Amino acid sequence: MMKKILIILLFILPTFLIAQDVNIENEHYKITADTVYIDGEFYVNDTSINGVIDARLAALGIDLWYGVQWDITSATTSLTDIGNTDYHTTLPVHAEMQAACIKNDKSITYYLDETDFTKKADGSASDLTGTDGQAMIIIPKHYRKFEEDGNIRRAKISMYPLDGFDTIAKCAIGIYEGYVKTADTLCSITGQMATTSTTRAVFRTDAAKRGTGWSQLSYDAYSAIFWLYLVEYADWNSQSTLGDGATDANSTNWNEYNLRNPVVNTGLINSYGMVTSSVAFSVNNWYKGTADGTTANKLVDTGRFAVWDVSYIGKYVVNTTNVPIDSALISAKDSDDVLSVSADIFTTGDSYYISSSTLSSQAACWRGFEHIFGHIYKLVDGININEHVVYTCSIPANFADATITNYTLTGTAASSNGYITRFLNETIIPSTVGGSSSEYMCDYYYQSTGWRVAAWGGPLSTGSRAGLGSAIFNYTTGAGTYCGSRLCLKF
Repeated sequence: MMKKILIILLFILPTFLIAQDVNIENEHYKITADTVYIDGEFYVNDTSINGVIDARLAALGIDLWYGVQWDITSATTSLTDIGNTDYHTTLPVHAEMQAACIKNDKSITYYLDETDFTKKADGSASDLTGTDGQAMIIIPKHYRKFEEDGNIRRAKISMYPLDGFDTIAKCAIGIYEGYVKTADTLCSITGQMATTSTTRAVFRTDAAKRGTGWSQLSYDAYSAIFWLYLVEYADWNSQSTLGDGATDANSTNWNEYNLRNPVVNTGLINSYGMVTSSVAFSVNNWYKGTADGTTANKLVDTGRFAVWDVSYIGKYVVNTTNVPIDSALISAKDSDDVLSVSADIFTTGDSYYISSSTLSSQAACWRGFEHIFGHIYKLVDGININEHVVYTCSIPANFADATITNYTLTGTAASSNGYITRFLNETIIPSTVGGSSSEYMCDYYYQSTGWRVAAWGGPLSTGSRAGLGSAIFNYTTGAGTYCGSRLCLKF
């Protein structure tokens, strides 16, 4: 039954009820968690009358949602803003995101300064090493609705439970890529190299040790990130809006450097806070290798120098196998297999690096998330794929691999690799491919048959194939040198 109270004395309303009213053609409205005030009338804010509230607001020309729409047949990467135009400036859902250190019991130790994570919100020094809890970004409870109209698709979000909108649960997601401590607990802390070469099942166990609600990054949480990003920027091409990310390394160089493991510690974002930007970093002595021949005054490494930077001529190459360490000046590149050097210091099997060779890259950061894509793939839980059929689960306690028990059929993913051209409706599951790095969704999709786990984002050498929507559904367990995780909490 609709609960409605007529307001007779409009101008003697308590100040706290009208302090934040918005004047639209002389009609005031105000919504709180409990009441809705529209055009001189109060409504109790509950789900039984959401349709009535929506209708009254629509009659006044007021939208309490904002979103984007796109044509699924169009190759353009840009979308169209729709809904409340003021909300596209104030971004009310996004504005409620907060950074905090959170304890295992889900309590907030303290909030972090939005412009500098090295400080608490009160300006005093923070501790991001785990002593005060895990460094997380809180995404508020909000509401989302998808619509179809011929070839047009719409995604809408709101802070209010409007008619037809689904609830998106409040959650917290690690600021940093996940690191597993010696106690086998998944962490989101500064100053550590992300943990990789670990199965999704093990990451799941390591996260759950924190208690109820804790998991690795869930499909629901990552979906929340994705649609919030898209509504804010109205562009599928996240590498265009957020920067290339840590995706620009040569694969051979990365393999020689450390077998394609992570290359930079967490914490790049600390002094920037909830920044949306690219944060630069560099990796020194980047160009490495192992000699596979012995020739006087030569460095022989078959095929290694096909990947080459002419600036290396005149720099020192260091033999790290010799004791004490030796070095020699590079005088010429003779071929893809041989360098001329100033001293006879190399024999077969000697390891080396070129001094002052540097990888210059950047972390793509969105609203406080470091490496939101790039550097390594991030495994996502609560999603299983079997022969391209996708199943999802929203309850962390029910997450498991290679099963449909407690999972819901979501749809069928694309059965071939390629740049994504379409997602399954209301999801971030690639359903068709055939685009490019500058068309449609812009991001790449990998797949395989059988039971598979999912990861998103793209690693250090992915280049234009990376991005927020870049998905890989071809891991059986998730264990890979450039595949890691991120901590997550469902409140």
